[in-house]
Amino acid sequence: MKLKFFISIFIGLFFVFLTHITEKNFLNDVEHDLFSASIISIENNSSYELSDIHRIRWIISAPFVYFNKKKNSAAQGALLFLFFLPLLLYTRNTHVFYLILTFPFFIFFGSYRTLLGSLSLLYFYFGLKEVASSLICQKFKSYMFLTIALVLSFLSSSLFAILAIASVAKMILDKKIHFVILAFILFGSVFYLDSYKHKLYFFGFVKRDQPTFTSKGDFEYSGNTEELKEPNSLKRIKIGVKNLLFGSTVVLSFSSRNYFRFTYYLGLFLLALLNILVFLSRKGTLNLDCFPILSLSALPFFFVGGLGFIACIFVIILESFNIFSNIFKRNPFSHIINSYNSQS
Repeated sequence: MKLKFFISIFIGLFFVFLTHITEKNFLNDVEHDLFSASIISIENNSSYELSDIHRIRWIISAPFVYFNKKKNSAAQGALLFLFFLPLLLYTRNTHVFYLILTFPFFIFFGSYRTLLGSLSLLYFYFGLKEVASSLICQKFKSYMFLTIALVLSFLSSSLFAILAIASVAKMILDKKIHFVILAFILFGSVFYLDSYKHKLYFFGFVKRDQPTFTSKGDFEYSGNTEELKEPNSLKRIKIGVKNLLFGSTVVLSFSSRNYFRFTYYLGLFLLALLNILVFLSRKGTLNLDCFPILSLSALPFFFVGGLGFIACIFVIILESFNIFSNIFKRNPFSHIINSYNSQS
């Protein structure tokens, strides 16, 4: 435990130093980042009516926004690393510990919001593993992790949807209702009602004469609102499907020739798909603890926009590690070594 702590602090200080010299900030260019535009519109007392979910997002972001205003990149980096610390200190598997230590550095390829969303899924991943434990200390850790996951999942509606789907899948696999997980879903759903109503309007399932927007970001993301007032429900849904497809990050990446982001999305999708196929092909040798719940829950969100799928990178990597370490008895190269030995 002490060694883990000192290694974590050393890596954390190095990480903070890098965020300082690169001047990595929480808020990005508001012209291209709708989340930053939303937070700034709230900060500036925007005239748009705020929903509960946007108030919560502003509260979660407030410490980062404060240091962003002060132009203190190091403090923002330190705050982000503090979110990783409980995971690092509670992780028992040494290989997973070192794997998680690399995760904060992904901030230099993405945004703070993406990393915090990824953290939500990480906490959920580890919280799920021990939710059925009979040990009090394990239950406490599980409840703490699930609470952190719920709070951070408020940063994205698709992120919460992935967690909700994974929660239901967990209860089906265990053939048992976990009341803590059920409370998790119900509590989060209350705050997301307005957000999901807006999504139903945007995808053409609900007709409104005048849509409601909760921030500058939502207003700009709303597409052609005149078309969505179409009285014919079938035509409206067709428009909604078009909005869905052309609002997809993978489609936008390809159409804008951002091939790096497109390749990243496609690679993550294929890795998630591989996790599921490998598990199913070896279902006789792998137990349910290896079941790639989050890979399965994330797949549908590959086709839509938002933070949800892109934030699954860490849990998909961990599920791959879990599956293949069990197949190869914790040594992914053991089958190659054994094959060589048998030949000689």
